[in-house]
Amino acid sequence: MPDRTPGFLAWSLQRQCALREFDGWDDPLQIERALRPVRAIRKAQLESRIDGDICIQPFSELESIQITDVMGFRVSEALEFYGGDVSESCNACPANAFLSTDPGAMAGCYGFVTENGIDPDDWSGSSPIMKKNISELAQPFLDQHSLERSALGFFETEPSWYGLWMKPIGSHKELMFLRLVLESVLECQHQLVGFVPLCWQYFHQAISNAIENDLKIRVDAYPSGEVFENNWFVDSHCPRCKISDGKSEGSPLKNCIVCGYDGTKEPRRKRFVRGKRPYWEIVRFLGSEQTRELLSRYKTERGLTTEFVESEDDS
Repeated sequence: MPDRTPGFLAWSLQRQCALREFDGWDDPLQIERALRPVRAIRKAQLESRIDGDICIQPFSELESIQITDVMGFRVSEALEFYGGDVSESCNACPANAFLSTDPGAMAGCYGFVTENGIDPDDWSGSSPIMKKNISELAQPFLDQHSLERSALGFFETEPSWYGLWMKPIGSHKELMFLRLVLESVLECQHQLVGFVPLCWQYFHQAISNAIENDLKIRVDAYPSGEVFENNWFVDSHCPRCKISDGKSEGSPLKNCIVCGYDGTKEPRRKRFVRGKRPYWEIVRFLGSEQTRELLSRYKTERGLTTEFVESEDDS
């Protein structure tokens, strides 16, 4: 069965650096593709998944897993593409919004905001316990400040949250307003369930960084969709607010229920596939014997109960 992906926002702080010297350096999805290895390395450091120079992909602690299915990559080879260690430049970067929660964060200049708080790095993972999604949490504040919202030129939508992201963010006043919106969301969420999804915290910090360091921030909205095998398909959706109406692709879009748009909707479309990069099968670059030694050591050091078994081809 395909894994459903929720609608989400993709953001990036606009500060070009040696890691972002490519076409589309301001596009959040392009940045994610380019800097994914850096983000993967830091996450592995925090989770103690690096053995020597080998970064090992997380895997479910099943009773057994074939050695040929365990994936990883060489940290030195991944960093070589960027000219070596990037921690020093990332740790001093005003666009690194992740530094607010991780002093050693790298490539924290982009991120994703899911409505239901699900981890953007694991679309198929379970959603955190939520009483309200982000648009519902934002609505009381947006209702109370409807005149200010209108004066700043944000589109009228229902819920109002979606109208905040239908045009580029162009002024300091808009950023200040958006920060207040996010602060109200975080406060309400914490009062309801006692925790706030990290992806929401990072987005709030990114907006704060933009204000405090005079940086522009780009925010793109994406509709819901599904991942099937190695492909990602976004649902048919409104071209203005990016919301899917849940109807079949061929049905006409008459007065979008969110923004009121009346016209032709965007068809279901195949988008970039995130894939498994930078991870690939460890046996392909270490060989069977060294892979067995690595996993034996890794199992002992982490106290795992998983059995790493030979594939039929290797036995």
